[in-house]
Amino acid sequence: MLAGLNRAAAPWRQTALRYQAWLLVALALCFALGVRWRLRAMPLERAEGECAYAGQLLLQGVLPYAQAYTTQLPGTCAAYAVIMAVFGQSPAGIHFGVTLVNAASIILMFLLGRRLLDEATGVAAAAVFGLLSLSPAVQGLAGHPTQFVVLTGLAGTWVLLRARQGPGSSPKPTVPRSEASVAAQPPADAALARGYTSRLPSPLFLAGLLLGLALALKLQGVFFGVIGALYLLRVTSGEWLAVSEVKRQEPGFRSLRERTTYVFTSPVSRAARARMLRALGIFALGWLLPFAVTCLALWVAGAFRTVVLWTLASAGHNPSAIPIVNPEELLRAFLSAVMGPDLLLWMLAFVGVIMMWWDKRLEHQTPVSPSTPQPPMSGLRHPLFLLAAWLFCSLAAVIPGPHFRAESFMLLLPVLALLAGAAVSRGLYLLRHDQTIELFLALPILGLFVVALGTALVGHGTFWLTLSPAEAMRHTSSTTLFAKAARAADYVKARTDANARIAVLGSEPELYFYARRRSACGQMYMYPLMAENDRALRLQDQMIREIERAQPEYVLYIDDPSSWRPGPNSPQRVFEWWKGYWARNLDLETTMEIDEGREAPEDADTPPKEQSLKSHILIFKRRQ
Repeated sequence: MLAGLNRAAAPWRQTALRYQAWLLVALALCFALGVRWRLRAMPLERAEGECAYAGQLLLQGVLPYAQAYTTQLPGTCAAYAVIMAVFGQSPAGIHFGVTLVNAASIILMFLLGRRLLDEATGVAAAAVFGLLSLSPAVQGLAGHPTQFVVLTGLAGTWVLLRARQGPGSSPKPTVPRSEASVAAQPPADAALARGYTSRLPSPLFLAGLLLGLALALKLQGVFFGVIGALYLLRVTSGEWLAVSEVKRQEPGFRSLRERTTYVFTSPVSRAARARMLRALGIFALGWLLPFAVTCLALWVAGAFRTVVLWTLASAGHNPSAIPIVNPEELLRAFLSAVMGPDLLLWMLAFVGVIMMWWDKRLEHQTPVSPSTPQPPMSGLRHPLFLLAAWLFCSLAAVIPGPHFRAESFMLLLPVLALLAGAAVSRGLYLLRHDQTIELFLALPILGLFVVALGTALVGHGTFWLTLSPAEAMRHTSSTTLFAKAARAADYVKARTDANARIAVLGSEPELYFYARRRSACGQMYMYPLMAENDRALRLQDQMIREIERAQPEYVLYIDDPSSWRPGPNSPQRVFEWWKGYWARNLDLETTMEIDEGREAPEDADTPPKEQSLKSHILIFKRRQ
């Protein structure tokens, strides 16, 4: 009877073993989904509010740049509009849409890791990416444009890798050839016919299209396209020239009597080069198409100049932006993201950077033993080159201009997760197959992986599993401003009709989204108005004219330094105008106090005068 039960249970065990990698990925996915679902009602911060309001205008049939000068590209506004159309115009609906985006990214991390190396790489990469993308240090729970850029970038890279072998085909190791077999190798055109372009041109276009969507979502998305172009050039370069393997006898080797080198023979024919250029052209066409269509649509709508002005000239004026010329602040921002519960995960990725250079499996399509000779370059996927290019391009994407933003670390997480996965895979491989002294590296690597996961879970456990959404936002931003903004918007919404105009003097575009009222002026951020140049003065005059012409029913003044960030030489015209404007036209109805810091202030010994020096949201109503 027991034997019958064992035979009956055997198929279930075999099925579980067959899909054990997917089961582990599902476990990581469920944890990420659970945390994001619990905190889905977190208040929107500034960048989210900007995208949400722009998407709200799109759903109303209004081009955002006509009434709101957003610093985001149209692709991000469109993504928010789609999410709100499906899940509702609320913080919970927006964050649930971002949750699905993150879940798709985790699955793509597994698929990419498995295709680059093996299933162990994919599982570890998915787990590391899932935890790092939840970290408050990189603002992972917020719906920043980088979330959408990562999704489209990963999807495009995965399609590009599948296009290399074709759907349903499995990679096959190339049989090495000796010097004597060079003359007997097939013609280059015949080898090329089995190559990249003659079989699958359409996946190249699809890969370029997905990577082009990353550019249409955010300017830093251009680096994903650069990664794809570099990889495609690297692969095709091995097919432009016939590569042969030559074994040479060299004295001085004790254990290895011959050395394998590669030589380039005569180039392929002109027709073969034309087919390679055709492959690059198809990829480039798909890559540039989304951005070109976006620019054309904005040009026809008459908003192209406004988009260029605010996405390029004003994008650096951000509350979380840190000037690159300030190395002390830059180092502090980097350490705040790396240090803490995520430190060991970053260290594991660093181990992967070191080990990938002598892991011969990264030079092949399939894992091979260390004694297997390296195959020729022609026909390989070059995972080592892809990882190296991805790492350098991701570092460039994090600091693309004169300012640095903490949320840009999200663009670095995919390659860090893949490198961590490669380190874990190397440890497992050594444990199973190696008998050399390198075997002693296996246990430390695998132990570091387990401890890193546990440290992240324990370190962020309170934030992920116990804090309320409002408390989690305060923990991340160190202020109650964003929670109070929702209350202030509800106050205005209850006292105005749907066609009313309101103005927000401060960098809080989420107020427009919460209140569902149109803005009386186009400026949603005050930071460009506080720049120490002549353009800031012109922007102040423009905002003053728009507010006086629109005559908003309510004006919300954000008396908080983080919402303005004035410099010592910033133009003061808007503040001088405001003093006279509200005295002549507005009545103060109510104020809402803003608490700064992660914990509630408990300064019993602080004098009452100092206790009153706090930030506020001042709500003014137009005088009848």
